[in-house]
Amino acid sequence: MKKCLVVYNPNGGKGKVERRKAYIVKYLQKAFCVVDFVGTEYAGHATELAKQACGVYDCLVIAGGDGTIHEIVNGVAEQPNAPVLALLPCGTVNDLARSLYIPRCLKRALQTIVQGENFAHDIFKFQNVYGIYVLCCGLFTNTSYETSQKSKRHVGKLAYVGYGVKQLFHAKPTHISLQAQEYAVDGNFSLMLLINSRSVAGLCLNRSANLQDGFVDAVFVKITQKTKEKLRVADIFRSLRLFTRGYARSVKRADTINIQLSSGYLKAEGALINIDGEKVNVKEGEFKVLRKGVTLRVPSKAIKQLKKGEKE
Repeated sequence: MKKCLVVYNPNGGKGKVERRKAYIVKYLQKAFCVVDFVGTEYAGHATELAKQACGVYDCLVIAGGDGTIHEIVNGVAEQPNAPVLALLPCGTVNDLARSLYIPRCLKRALQTIVQGENFAHDIFKFQNVYGIYVLCCGLFTNTSYETSQKSKRHVGKLAYVGYGVKQLFHAKPTHISLQAQEYAVDGNFSLMLLINSRSVAGLCLNRSANLQDGFVDAVFVKITQKTKEKLRVADIFRSLRLFTRGYARSVKRADTINIQLSSGYLKAEGALINIDGEKVNVKEGEFKVLRKGVTLRVPSKAIKQLKKGEKE
């Protein structure tokens, strides 16, 4: 008997999941004999529910945004008998869903769960925190968790833009050091991204990303000054160019460092680290990619594209 658990964020999607609960349950009963529904009540609750679901449920449906997904991943990572994860995107940006071609439309997202295919997706671990699509620090990277929930509910992604513009007036460089088996990076940068996704900040940043090869694409944007004073306008535009031109075109420039990273020791000074849009209080520690660390349901027509270039 196949069992499914739907974990949803009551604050996500302006209450859409709560209103459509009966419809969601009925649709999922096409594939599952048991469909249980539970809403999160506090920060970290989704992580607890995900741990409890291991070995009990075959599928865990995440009805929420990237923050809820982040909590769920931290609950199932490296756990025995972890359920397959499925997404009903209800957040402001929904980067993971965008990266995996999962539609935001409720009916089509449910079709993906019932009729789609499983896809093994890399995750990573930084000290004791897991992530699935991005680890970053520097310019703009605190926007996702500093922007108020009220603003996001009212104006959506525009709330991030407004807060990001405010940062330009006091942004400072971040000192980053990375020691890996084949690489060493040390210096002041305006931005660092360790990307394991096609989409970051709602933009198709890394169109050719391989999501199951055991590596993340790491990019460090250099600065022009040697001091730790405010970033110059030129440095800000270098970082913005990464988002406007995309990863593949930006990393060819001399003002960026780009590497493929599977493990190393990472330290950031002067800025908080952001994992999957969530603030992390850890500033240094071991970084490691866990190849094919979780399994997700994706549209069948997307499998070929997602597996393109997979390394054995």
